[in-house]
Amino acid sequence: YNGSGAVSEANTATLFAFDNMEISKKYRGDRTDNSYVDSDIRKILIGESNENGEGGYYNSRFTSVEKGAIMARTLERGVYSEDLDSLCDGITDLSRPADKLWLLSTKEADLLKPYYRRASAFWWLRSPGDMFTSAAVVDRFGHIAYGGYSVGDFFGVRPAFNLKLQSIIFTSAAAGGKSSGNLGAGALREMVAYSGNEWKLTLLDDGSIDAVGNGHADFNATRTDSGTVTAGNAITIDYSNAKTGANEYVSAILVSASDVNTPLYYGRIAHNSDSGTDVNINIPVNLATGNYQIKVFAEQYNGDKMTDLVSSFVSIPVAVMAAPPTPQGGDVDYFADLKNAFYYAIALGGNQTVTWNTDCVLTYEIMQLLAENPSITLAFSYTYEDMDYLVTIPGRLAKPDPEIPIYGPLYLYGMYGGTVKKHQ
Repeated sequence: YNGSGAVSEANTATLFAFDNMEISKKYRGDRTDNSYVDSDIRKILIGESNENGEGGYYNSRFTSVEKGAIMARTLERGVYSEDLDSLCDGITDLSRPADKLWLLSTKEADLLKPYYRRASAFWWLRSPGDMFTSAAVVDRFGHIAYGGYSVGDFFGVRPAFNLKLQSIIFTSAAAGGKSSGNLGAGALREMVAYSGNEWKLTLLDDGSIDAVGNGHADFNATRTDSGTVTAGNAITIDYSNAKTGANEYVSAILVSASDVNTPLYYGRIAHNSDSGTDVNINIPVNLATGNYQIKVFAEQYNGDKMTDLVSSFVSIPVAVMAAPPTPQGGDVDYFADLKNAFYYAIALGGNQTVTWNTDCVLTYEIMQLLAENPSITLAFSYTYEDMDYLVTIPGRLAKPDPEIPIYGPLYLYGMYGGTVKKHQ
């Protein structure tokens, strides 16, 4: 789901407990009928209390932001059939409740593979088990069972709920899925592919999901340097309005510009600070040449198997060049390719001059590299029509034009000046 459009059940994901959250609950203590709508088990789930004062799953098990990410579901009506093989949705009442938490019906449980139905003990379904005072259950081997289980018996509880997909920023492995390097510039760590089935969620907390939770609403960040960056070097940012607290960080993920929804690297850059200036984020040294985005955000990081909360992303475009091989003797002139010579000079950092004496024209790509890296100067010497030219082009003065693919010898001399003498 791409986050656009009105929230409806069509753009939610249905989740339910991996195992019994409770293994000893009555479906209905008074044993008068098997109506799910006014059952004790439903009251426990939706936050009301039953006659014994038990209750509050929804209110006690979820934070305010998590509650804002849950969408109420109107439960389907499905009257019990005397055919025990018939699967029904379980609401016998004419009124159909809209609940944030609910039990699966026999029909829904039947859609699950038996492996996912297995649990540490029997667990309740919301569908009736007969016409009167029994309810359907699932046994510990994953079989759906009907009659004979009185609503006054004690069985397990595995609640389900609908999660709004637009509230999910990204998912990661439940344990170790958001591994970060040491706090600071070198924090980015590769997010390793995960093939398991236990996940944790990172949810949006900017007040846009049902106006719940605005603790991370005002975060902002900007890049303060410019130009292409070589893998292994850093970009520099300033940030402001980050939330402070023991679990509060400024974090970043790195994504490809062609696939902004798949995090490649993740790291926690700063901790418990509402603002920061000249904060470095190192670009991973083995990153390939290409266009990327650094997405910076404020984050409440709560550890393995716990939901994390984040601000909206601030997306910073970054053009990355792969780190070139070191030339022999450290001499930039060693490179047979001018582009690689530029890459090496950029990797050295600071003000650098690239000298070049091959051919007598420059390409648009080279002029663009110069313009993107104002600390680099090109000293270009060439011979044209028996004249020797030396044209010096500081990056800050380069003027690439996408309409001009090739820059000839006279254009370069006329545009940027230099020295000229008759060829000897």
